[in-house]
Amino acid sequence: MKDLAQLMAVTVKSAQQIQDAQAEAYALHQWGKLYRHTQQLSQAQKLTQKSLNIARQLQAEDIIAQSAWQVGQLYKEQGDRFVRRADKFVWLLLMLINNILDLSKIEARKLELVTTNVHLHTFLHGVTEICSIRAKQKGISFNILISDFII
Repeated sequence: MKDLAQLMAVTVKSAQQIQDAQAEAYALHQWGKLYRHTQQLSQAQKLTQKSLNIARQLQAEDIIAQSAWQVGQLYKEQGDRFVRRADKFVWLLLMLINNILDLSKIEARKLELVTTNVHLHTFLHGVTEICSIRAKQKGISFNILISDFII
């Protein structure tokens, strides 16, 4: 796949050099399609949006239709992925809030506290993924390094 991506980059650059905007728009669309296939959704979205912008300027209806459809699919895929992750962490947050509210019951000795193992590394990665998706949607960079030593 890396070779294909490099080939697409060369194709886009060649189209730019010969000032063939329609070829550039089509190549960007295909490059975005490749990244969509490899689940590199933010890259796919950037390339496809660029293709769409060029196609609109050219009034190239065929490329507009293809790129617009692909942009819509990318938003849907990113949204679905975000919703699944958000749903998981909303549930965890609700459990946490519920446990905090139960502290008053613990203090009144009406509830027994039971310890449970939590895989902190997995939890932190999930939170990181949600923050990363939101950051990408806003066009900002979000980088975090979670040590493998966190258990």
